Amino acid sequence: MATGLLGIGASALLANQQALATVSHNLANATVEGYSRQTVTMQARPSQLLGSNYFGTGVDVGTVRRNVDQFINQQIYSESGLQSQLEVEQKYLTRVDNLLAGGTTGLSSSMDNFYAALQDLSLDPASLPQREVALQTADTLRQRFQSIGQTISDLDREINQEITDQIGKVNALSTSLANLNQALGISNARGGGQASSDLLDQRDRLIAQLSKFVPVSTASQGDGTTNVFIGNGQALVVGSKSFDLATSQNSLDASRLEITYQGVANVQISREISSGSLGGLISARSLVVDPALNQLGRLAVGVSQTVNAQHQLGMDLDGLLGGSLFTVGNADVNSDPANAGISGIGVTITDISALTGADYRLDVDGSSDYILTNLTDNSTQNLGAVPAGPGNVDVVVDGMTISLDPAGAVGDALLIRPTRSMAQSFLLAVSDPRRLAAALPILPSTNLANTGSGKVDGLQMVDATNAAFATTPGVLTPPLMVRFTAPGTYTVFDNTVPGTPVVLEAGIAYTPGAELFPTPGAIDHGYRMQISGTPATGDEFQVDYNSAGIGDNQNMQALIKQQDLGLFSGGSATYQESYQQLVGQVGAHTSSGSINLEAVGFSLSQSVFRQQSVSGVNLDEEAANLLQFQQAFQAAAQTIRVADTIFQTLINVT
Repeated sequence: MATGLLGIGASALLANQQALATVSHNLANATVEGYSRQTVTMQARPSQLLGSNYFGTGVDVGTVRRNVDQFINQQIYSESGLQSQLEVEQKYLTRVDNLLAGGTTGLSSSMDNFYAALQDLSLDPASLPQREVALQTADTLRQRFQSIGQTISDLDREINQEITDQIGKVNALSTSLANLNQALGISNARGGGQASSDLLDQRDRLIAQLSKFVPVSTASQGDGTTNVFIGNGQALVVGSKSFDLATSQNSLDASRLEITYQGVANVQISREISSGSLGGLISARSLVVDPALNQLGRLAVGVSQTVNAQHQLGMDLDGLLGGSLFTVGNADVNSDPANAGISGIGVTITDISALTGADYRLDVDGSSDYILTNLTDNSTQNLGAVPAGPGNVDVVVDGMTISLDPAGAVGDALLIRPTRSMAQSFLLAVSDPRRLAAALPILPSTNLANTGSGKVDGLQMVDATNAAFATTPGVLTPPLMVRFTAPGTYTVFDNTVPGTPVVLEAGIAYTPGAELFPTPGAIDHGYRMQISGTPATGDEFQVDYNSAGIGDNQNMQALIKQQDLGLFSGGSATYQESYQQLVGQVGAHTSSGSINLEAVGFSLSQSVFRQQSVSGVNLDEEAANLLQFQQAFQAAAQTIRVADTIFQTLINVT
């Protein structure tokens, strides 16, 4: 009996000592991130039969239980990854938003200043100082386009660098997890199927860190190890083996890095990385960089084409026809190095109002048809079969003219970026202020002897390259005269030799306000003229070359009016409205991203709170446990003392 009592006391003493050690371990690690509270589970020893009764034999420590909820942990991994993704997206959105909407960094003020300078020049078109100011504001506009475009383009290179850096961190974590799995396997074997709680905490901490970079899922194995998967199930860690990630060039854009999984074979998995900071970097391209560059480039090519079209209709201080005021580069067309047939695809911007601001992928499908995919909304258009040749065939689509190559083979692919680099390539083509074409090269006049109420109501150049203009500047071939042979009928004369006009067209019916040139079937001289009122018989109206038009501002006025014309989005948006749409889109994404980030942060904090309620160390609770086990330890010691007294009494008696 005494021996049994001694054994019971000794077992209780040892069990409570281990419990006290566990409580002390909890208290020591209360502030350690990722530590899970440990609990000693005690169980009674098998009872012993003495006579007809069973008597207890003491207590043993069953397990040292780690208090965790893997479901909550997995939820934290998911929410932590989403938070990291949104933080990265928000970082780039905020930078682009501040750039585009800033008063000194954005484009709005430069556009306003450019047209304000043109307005001032129109008041004194012969003033060289005013022309210098106008040219300087045009150059400032050029600088803003290039600067904004280059800054946003630099973000793409920055994203490449961040992807490379973060992949290195992911590989380091996966290697550490593989090594930890090996240690857990050994621990599990030595512990008879129970791995070290502290090693398990280390594993969970590493997985939590990994989830901030990539989407993570786990699968526990019977040997104490945990397999880790990312993306759509790519194994990152299997037992004690890890698989690295790497970077590779996009097949259609060598400047852009993609994430590659180095498992059985190198496979690009960028699209599968849907959360974590790496997912945020990938989505920042499509959410921030690509739309901003494309929309800014669309505006650049729109400004260049429309301003140039009008400027070329004018005349400068030296009587020369205007040239291009701005220039832009060409659409980007990138071929897949694996293409078997395509050798040349041409892309030209032909209608800025129809441009979508999207990038496109052009493929030759299994039916040998050219399929164009809008990479923004993934809509497709069949452009027709590969041409039979020998030359390319032009197809007009979404504001572009695409010249299809007859050499296209099944499986060939190209990336078409119509406007991506237009802002960076936006240049000022005029350096001499005298070259600003403020005047129109033609000048209407009314015969002072006219007796009717007719007057020239509008004269507009539409094509200064028309063959009607001689190659010698300053000569209109031919100057035209309109003579009304009756109130409702007129004749058009070639008035090259004043006083001896030559009839070009006779007996033309007159409609007040309608265009007189060109009449059906007649030569188009490249300009339009309207007469209003009721001309009398014999009234004459003349169009001559504006040989002394240094004070004329008609073309400059036409340029100024362009800022109020609907030129984009199907003719519904002006320059400024198109730019404000871009600013508004980025601002809306920034605002909604901030709200989403705040919501995810709140949800994550709630999950962490729930996790801590299960796994966290409560100092008050541990203090109570410490007192409880201390008293139990003292009671066990007292039991041993009683057993010793009984044992000594028996010895003394015998």
